[in-house]
Amino acid sequence: MAKKKDLVDQNPKFIVNLIDILAENDPTNTNKYLPFMLKQAETWVDWLQNELKSNTFKEMFETIKDFEDMSSKNLLSNKDIYSYGSNQEIVDAIKEAKEKITKGQVKKNETIVLHEDDRYLVLQPLTSRSSNVYGKSTKWCVSSEQNDFKKYFNQYIESGSLIFFIDKSVKEEQIRDTPLSKIAFHRDKEKGLTVWNTKDVQLDSGTVFELSETIPSEVLGVIMKTSKGKTNRELAEEKGIKKETF
Repeated sequence: MAKKKDLVDQNPKFIVNLIDILAENDPTNTNKYLPFMLKQAETWVDWLQNELKSNTFKEMFETIKDFEDMSSKNLLSNKDIYSYGSNQEIVDAIKEAKEKITKGQVKKNETIVLHEDDRYLVLQPLTSRSSNVYGKSTKWCVSSEQNDFKKYFNQYIESGSLIFFIDKSVKEEQIRDTPLSKIAFHRDKEKGLTVWNTKDVQLDSGTVFELSETIPSEVLGVIMKTSKGKTNRELAEEKGIKKETF
């Protein structure tokens, strides 16, 4: 690892002597006006230092801090910042690492996992954030940021139970084109059960009947039994989740 002194010696162009710059622009050979220029530039120098820290290099500083934070938590698959091909690759890696943290926290604190194995995940989102995280890449109104998903989520969990079935074998970029890779089950207290695919299209009774070919029977049984139980709102309150979190 290079020492700061060595880097200073190797990169002289980064050492900016403002007094030399001002002196070069003093029209006299005796530096007659240099004290005056120093006094005039004093406030400007303070501004420049603050500008470099707070604006000019702010994004770079924040990126480096985030990179080190994610690296120290072992959330980066590549911890060598010098091996990335571009700044955008670094930013994308940090974003992916942060999503791992968010998803982990949401799963632990804002979600009830009903079933999980190597391929399938079945859960009840207890907050709009959970619904957004696990409904990613679908067009569900309770998850999509193109809609006021918080409003719709609250409407759905107020009137009944909401359950997500997720096929983990389907890659994120393929979800929207694989309609049954994520399925939302909602049982309204008055209207009964409705089932929705990734395109937010309600499945007809025939398709719902055929879900046993997509979802293992024991998993489907858990979904149907749970859907008749407490609403997500009631479960969230039992878990101590504050209403403003919904």
